[in-house]
This record gives sequence, C-alpha cells and structure tokens, in this order.
Amino acid sequence: MSPDAITVQEYLSRGEMKMILLGFKMIEAEFINKTTGFPIILLIDDIFAELDEKNSEVFLNSLTTHQVILTSQKPLPNHEKHHDFICINLEDS
Repeated sequence: MSPDAITVQEYLSRGEMKMILLGFKMIEAEFINKTTGFPIILLIDDIFAELDEKNSEVFLNSLTTHQVILTSQKPLPNHEKHHDFICINLEDS
C-alpha cells in the first residue's frame, strides 16, 4: 500500500462498513440460492449494536426472502412494524 493511501475507516463509520458487508452477504446468499436452488438460512449475530435506528430498519426490511436467525442484545427497533418476525427473549435467571 502506498504511503498516501487512504483506508476505508477514514471515510466510513463502523455502521456504514457493516451495512456494506451485509449487502455483500445478501448478494452472496441470493447467488447461492439461485445457482443451487437450496433455501438459505442466514445466521446474524448482534447486528443492532453497530447500526442506528434508520439502518436497522433498512436491514430488517431486506430480510424478506430468506429464513433468518438473528441474535441481539437489543430489542428489534420499532418492533410493531416487524410482525413477520418471531422474537424469543431470553432473560438472566
């Protein structure tokens, strides 16, 4: 890398980088599904820790074509809009 090179971290926030990564993963899942014909199950861990409310909504609205298992320490943002999701809340005992 040249000394004048600028890294992506200098331009994008962690949330923006996470959204780009998620976009690539969604494209990859769609490609695998179309080329193999097999259904896709996405496993996503604690995504809301890095995303603001707006980007969380964008991400959740993109999850309509595949089965998703999503873990999070935070509740779904604006939960009443996501009636297609089944939430299982675990509590410390």
